[in-house]
Amino acid sequence: IAIKAMIKSNDKTIPIPTLTSRVLGIGIGIILGYAFIFLATIVMGLLGVGQSVIGILASTTPPLASSKIITVFTWGILIPAVETSFFFGRVLEGTITIIHDKFGYATTQGFNLLNAYVWWAVIIVSGLFMSFHFAAKGITEFAPLALTFMFGIVSCWVSRYFKQLRENIIMHATINTQAVLSRVGGLQALTKVVVG
Repeated sequence: IAIKAMIKSNDKTIPIPTLTSRVLGIGIGIILGYAFIFLATIVMGLLGVGQSVIGILASTTPPLASSKIITVFTWGILIPAVETSFFFGRVLEGTITIIHDKFGYATTQGFNLLNAYVWWAVIIVSGLFMSFHFAAKGITEFAPLALTFMFGIVSCWVSRYFKQLRENIIMHATINTQAVLSRVGGLQALTKVVVG
């Protein structure tokens, strides 16, 4: 049940976005992040990859300026927000629009996992996302590139389903933060920097 809050200002009633919808979006994003880690672990195990998903992701995350706090903030929060907005917002919608204009098929009509034209857009954007990580981070191993491609596919469909990026950004931030915390030594190492 959403509780609607209103502010009265100069005899006008202004609705405020409900706290419950924002908290729900954040909760869904966190759940999706951990669900991706879980399912990716199963897929990577079936592919014969012995390293954990978090270990694979952590191994591709370089520390920044020997500051653990800056590393966690940058790789765990800032970069997921920028990458998600760009790839799974602008690039995905642009690709869908180009495919729609080229083929005349209504690819913009909601969430449909059976729409082959949207699947083409999802594969193209996921491939671009993987290629970006290949070029930007110099990743050449199969496991991190496969994880990045799988994450791209999931992120595209999350964006299509929710028709916004909040859940997707939180999902991406959850996964990246777990990988970065693993890289820097966990929350204990981070609290030593903040407290001690």
